[in-house]
Amino acid sequence: MEWPAAEPRERSKALAFTALFRAWGADYQEGDACLQAIDMGLSCRNARGGLDELRQLNRPAVLLLNDKQGRKFHATLTLLDDRVAIFNIANETRAVAIDVLAEQWSGQYTLLWRTPPVTQQKIQLGDRGPDVEWLRIQLAQINGTLAEPVEDPVFDETLLRQVKQFQFAQGLPPTGTVGPQTLMRLSGAVDTTAPRLVREQRGK
Repeated sequence: MEWPAAEPRERSKALAFTALFRAWGADYQEGDACLQAIDMGLSCRNARGGLDELRQLNRPAVLLLNDKQGRKFHATLTLLDDRVAIFNIANETRAVAIDVLAEQWSGQYTLLWRTPPVTQQKIQLGDRGPDVEWLRIQLAQINGTLAEPVEDPVFDETLLRQVKQFQFAQGLPPTGTVGPQTLMRLSGAVDTTAPRLVREQRGK
């Protein structure tokens, strides 16, 4: 992957975030992308990770890449399967083999995700209230069931087991405590309106 010679390299970040916001049906104004995401009701995740993590998060992402000369540029990862990654690079669509990506990607990425309606940074055993009710409903939807209404929702041992099972399936440490990573995965699992990174496999 090379940055197009006809485009100024210093524009790579702005062009990449323009493509990312477009995937969410929004316009990007050059500046702080994360602040703009908050205004849209979204959260912004800046992190370093691998492709498995991006597959699990399942959202388009801006990646920091290096060309053969070690010069950095940004590109928007829009689709990912087992062998090929599809990028938007300076408004051009390019398909890149996964092994090529491994040579050029720093591991640094930024993605957007829909913020869940919870007030606590952590939801854990013994907690009660609206955040626990949201957690119950999310897990029920993921498991294909309907959460029975309760007057006083509590994070009990049954809910703890469900959280651990979800974390394990997502490749997260099965601690049973719902922190930022688990919240992100829970929120994304049933968000049918958000853009997806991984194409669903037919016949599954």
